[in-house]
Amino acid sequence: MKSRQPRLKDEVWRSTLARMDQELRCVFVANGEIHAQQVRAFLEASGIQAAERGESLRNTHGLTLDGIGAVEILVADADVDRARSLLASAEAGAFRLPDDVEITSADGADVRNTRDHDA
Repeated sequence: MKSRQPRLKDEVWRSTLARMDQELRCVFVANGEIHAQQVRAFLEASGIQAAERGESLRNTHGLTLDGIGAVEILVADADVDRARSLLASAEAGAFRLPDDVEITSADGADVRNTRDHDA
């Protein structure tokens, strides 16, 4: 019988756990893989190492139905309060840009909101 090669995600998960070297706690439950990746990227951009744990169905279906496909976002015990505070601020809209802000791309080109052009 052939032994199963570890998947890249398995290796990344083990590597993340080793770096954290602490008990992990759930700070958020995402509705599917895309939502989980957004939340994890937000926390990591803020300097908080995060990992995902959840149903494997999220990888094939990409959504949550009655908890199937839900993804827990885990952080080290020492980062729980800061992670929850950041997530609460994001939910309250603290990081939203005003509607009238001008956005430019990396090359300096003006990026207009499509709603402005439809009016």
